[in-house]
Amino acid sequence: DSACFDGALFEGDVDFSLIKVGLNFSIIPVIKNSLEIKTILKGNVKFGGAKIGGQFQANGAYFGDSIKIINFNGIQVEESAFFVNAVFRGQVNFVAANIMGLLDVSGAQFLNETPAAFEGIKVGSSAIFRDTIFLGNILLNHSTFTDLYIEGNYLCSLISLLHMDSTIVQRELRIANTKVNTFYANHLQVMGPARLINIFITDLADFQNASYQSLDLSNVTWPRSRNNVLLEGLTYETISAEGNPNDCDGLLNWLKSCRFSRQPYTQLESYFLKWGHKESADKVFIRMRQKEVALLSWWKKWPTKILWGGLTGYGRKPYLSIPWIVLIVALGALAFPLTFDGKTLESHLWLTQMAKSYSSTMKIILSLDRFLPGVDLGVAKYWAPPVNFCFLAWIYWYIQKLLGWVLVPIALAAIYTRIK
Repeated sequence: DSACFDGALFEGDVDFSLIKVGLNFSIIPVIKNSLEIKTILKGNVKFGGAKIGGQFQANGAYFGDSIKIINFNGIQVEESAFFVNAVFRGQVNFVAANIMGLLDVSGAQFLNETPAAFEGIKVGSSAIFRDTIFLGNILLNHSTFTDLYIEGNYLCSLISLLHMDSTIVQRELRIANTKVNTFYANHLQVMGPARLINIFITDLADFQNASYQSLDLSNVTWPRSRNNVLLEGLTYETISAEGNPNDCDGLLNWLKSCRFSRQPYTQLESYFLKWGHKESADKVFIRMRQKEVALLSWWKKWPTKILWGGLTGYGRKPYLSIPWIVLIVALGALAFPLTFDGKTLESHLWLTQMAKSYSSTMKIILSLDRFLPGVDLGVAKYWAPPVNFCFLAWIYWYIQKLLGWVLVPIALAAIYTRIK
């Protein structure tokens, strides 16, 4: 039924490949004369393809030396597997292992410079890597977990490379208090909450095409080079920065640290629109357009930045153009006198009457008629400058017309964009 190797010492290679144990397989430390004697397996250890009907316990066990192989490739454990405080000196391989219950590797030490390979592993319950030490890399790609916890104490927890490409976490993912040099999470799927807390990523963060139900970023430090933070294709239902799902500025700072692509911005914009935060959505869209414009050549960048960005908020804030239009019309009302040629006054007596009775209003109408392109208010076409008309005001007469042909279409386009 069960197999138990309490306090055993194996000097040579150990091969448990293809064994079948009905209940539990246990390698457990024992205490003798107040001295903890751990099970020690000095040679190569092979559990490849082994089937354990109950639990697999190797708490505190010591596996191999630096040139040996610890092979759990394809092992099947019908309940839980425990490697708490175990020490792995050799090259570890858990590829395609199937743990139907809990996998607890808390406090374990992987002291070989070769990667700790957990590729393709399936864990029916939680996989816990708490205060686990990895001298080399940890490979979790193409694996399936119900829950996955990778947690350290931040000061001494360093993972050179964390590889989680195409990994599936069916419920919760929590990575906390850890420094990671290179983090691959391409096509990672988390169907529940994903929490990255107190993470310091130094070299590369690849989150392309990852999918999260809920993503929480709290005190995450990203690589300094924006080209080394890849978020293209990343999607989520909800997202929060420092626990605040409405922290637009915090989430924009996150996108600011990544290589520019439209998709992360449109994803965040859609998120805010979904929850009814239109102002935040507009802020994200404007920041995206600013990033795009910054990549243009100077002769395209500055006209777009000033006329489309400054005057309309890239189509999201048409009202920004109103103060400029009011200023241009007001200057015209101040600069242009109500003077018309004699023939016009004889045939259009209403102009004379209006100019006398409503001079201030008529000046505004005159300036507005001059400014609005394609609009005829019946005033500007009869205007005639006096002999002593100021030369600068005369120049402004033509400049105002030009400004009208530029600003009014831009404002209308912004209004159309906003409505659309």
